[in-house]
Amino acid sequence: MGKQKTSRRTFWLSKYFKENDYRIRLLTFSGIYILLSAFYLWAYPDPLFTGDTGSYVYSALKGVPNGVRPIGYSWFLEWLHFFSSSVGFVVFMQYLMLGLALLFFYLTVDYLFDLKKSISLSLTVLLAFCPAQLFVANSFMSDTLFIIYTLFWLSGLFWMLKKPDYSVFAVNLLLLFLAINTRYIGLFYPTITIGVLFYSYRRKAWVPALIVIATIFTIIRYTSNEMSKYYSVDTFTEFSGWATANNASIMVPHLDLRSEVFSDKTLQYVNQQLAEFPDSVFSPQSVLNTHFIWRNNYPGKVIMTEIRRINPGLPYTRTWLITGKVLGKYGRELILRHPFEFMRYFVLLNTAQVFYPEIDLGSYQHDSKTDKAVLAYYGTNSRKFRARFDFFGNLINSLTKPLNLLLWAVLAGIVSIGIWKKVWLSMTPLNNSILILTLLFLLMYLGGSILTHPVQYRYLLPVHPLMLMLCAVILHKTLEQKEGN
Repeated sequence: MGKQKTSRRTFWLSKYFKENDYRIRLLTFSGIYILLSAFYLWAYPDPLFTGDTGSYVYSALKGVPNGVRPIGYSWFLEWLHFFSSSVGFVVFMQYLMLGLALLFFYLTVDYLFDLKKSISLSLTVLLAFCPAQLFVANSFMSDTLFIIYTLFWLSGLFWMLKKPDYSVFAVNLLLLFLAINTRYIGLFYPTITIGVLFYSYRRKAWVPALIVIATIFTIIRYTSNEMSKYYSVDTFTEFSGWATANNASIMVPHLDLRSEVFSDKTLQYVNQQLAEFPDSVFSPQSVLNTHFIWRNNYPGKVIMTEIRRINPGLPYTRTWLITGKVLGKYGRELILRHPFEFMRYFVLLNTAQVFYPEIDLGSYQHDSKTDKAVLAYYGTNSRKFRARFDFFGNLINSLTKPLNLLLWAVLAGIVSIGIWKKVWLSMTPLNNSILILTLLFLLMYLGGSILTHPVQYRYLLPVHPLMLMLCAVILHKTLEQKEGN
């Protein structure tokens, strides 16, 4: 009696190298992305430096928190600096890592949903051809890195839903840690991770879930200790305080501030200051563009200047943090007193921004602090920005708002068809769980963005791949149903 043949398990990616239909998908994405990246690098030979760049580079240069922005992107710059001090190397790595993140996300979705060839190729073309993501990848901002971490993290969650695997969880935990330290909107990511753990790992989820919770507390406590150590202010972040006050200020023209009474003398002072400004300072456009935070003749900076005058010699960053604490407390109090006005004047306005957002790409300015930090760390003049052909600025930038609206309209249409056809009934439990996870992430990400800060186009870039994925998956299942009938 001969031996029974045992089937060898093959790595899931192998078919994208061995089978022609799947190899075409891999090559299509790679070809489009490489060609577009090469074109962008030719069109924009110099990276774009912004006002935020100075804070990130300063932290990488000094190895200390900058007091304003999260430290994660500075860690990234510091790590790359071990290999090269060239700004071009940073841009190259951002393009490379973004391409790998998009590709891994695409291949994960394509494999787990077994997409039809036509749907899969359409998805790969749309994911590879994303002009705004490629433009942002050419800049010294944390947005690209946050997109990279988010896509890898979400892809890892999809695999955790397929099969509990502690090695995947370990990598996912690291990505979670990096994402939160890159942008604080990621603070809700642990909630989703814990939900996936209990859904997939069942009784074995308790220890990993406790590790996730411990990681979050560690991030918050460590960051607070560092801020206290370098700036003598025990805080995790005070950018949220500034943002809260900015958001609440949109109500000022619709309230009688002079009748508002605060038991806290500091808050009463802030209230009196805001009452002195004309209503035009608190216009929707000013609030959406965060003039309250950044412009010297607007309330935030005026109050900060007064605090420095009363406390001469107080360092700038410490003053910024102290002011953020005061403004945040005032903003929260004003919102709690007038929740319906806040919903009406800010939340509804900011929700509309999700569909037709402010475009802040390609119009950045920066100060001398950025010049000095970039020159010290990279030996480069940060004022030099050449464009052989301003492809994004001249051709694409003006289309981003209507294209964003079109994407939402297409998604709404396809989701409506999917609901009508009840596509979830023909999906496997794994596919349904991935779909629910994706929708939950979208709702939490957009909800958090709407409530905490004026929505700008670049903040929506992490959700665009998910929107394209939802369109592809639902359309794929709808066509499958039609063919089955």
